[in-house]
Amino acid sequence: MRKITLSIVILASIAVSLYSAPRIRAAGACDFAQGFQGLSRAKDNTLANDSSDNLKTELAFRKIILNKILDCAIQDAIGLQLNIKSLQVNDSDIQTIQNRLVSKFNDAIDYYRFQKTLVGDLGVEGSKKFSTGLKEWRSSNYEPLFELGTNFIIFSKNQELMRIAGNRFDQVKRTLQTLQLTDNETIRTLLQNAENNFRKADEGNNRAQEIFRLLSWPNDSSNLITSSLEYLKETYQNFFDIRNEVRQ
Repeated sequence: MRKITLSIVILASIAVSLYSAPRIRAAGACDFAQGFQGLSRAKDNTLANDSSDNLKTELAFRKIILNKILDCAIQDAIGLQLNIKSLQVNDSDIQTIQNRLVSKFNDAIDYYRFQKTLVGDLGVEGSKKFSTGLKEWRSSNYEPLFELGTNFIIFSKNQELMRIAGNRFDQVKRTLQTLQLTDNETIRTLLQNAENNFRKADEGNNRAQEIFRLLSWPNDSSNLITSSLEYLKETYQNFFDIRNEVRQ
């Protein structure tokens, strides 16, 4: 009964990993509505009359928005970095990846903090170029890092599922061989299916780990993680089917 309950818990964990991948972004500093509304009004005033006062007002709104964008980016990076730091990782190779990702997020946080020191000296045209450059850097540097970090969290949490499934397969195989139940063609086929499914799950898991080791981008780590979990789910379905066949 305990083994059956454990299998159900494992399947539930797999389902959670498959369908509820977290993508929590910073929210507190990321409300730009007021700033953009104010900027829109200021731009209209500048277009109507490009007086010194109107230009100063427009620039003030631009700086407010840039500072809020940078604060948002910093909070976003710190939040994901903390999630990566808090992972309980036992494998030394995965720990190395974890430490590298934490370091990469430190670099991103330092970059954003340095950019904040530049905002005060910007003029109107400079703020426009600054905004464009910030957007380009985020797209080519931070968003790939964020995606890697998010997928790494899911990958790391799945390692315990992989370990338990591997132990369970070895246990089932030994038990069936000891009781000579593998002479039954149906049970033998189900065991072979379980072995094939777990092998594919393990291969996908290893390929995903290699992507994280290299911190390569673009990549298919998300698809590999999902595929690996699907094969793991099929492995446990094979265990259930073996159990039912043995009971007949």
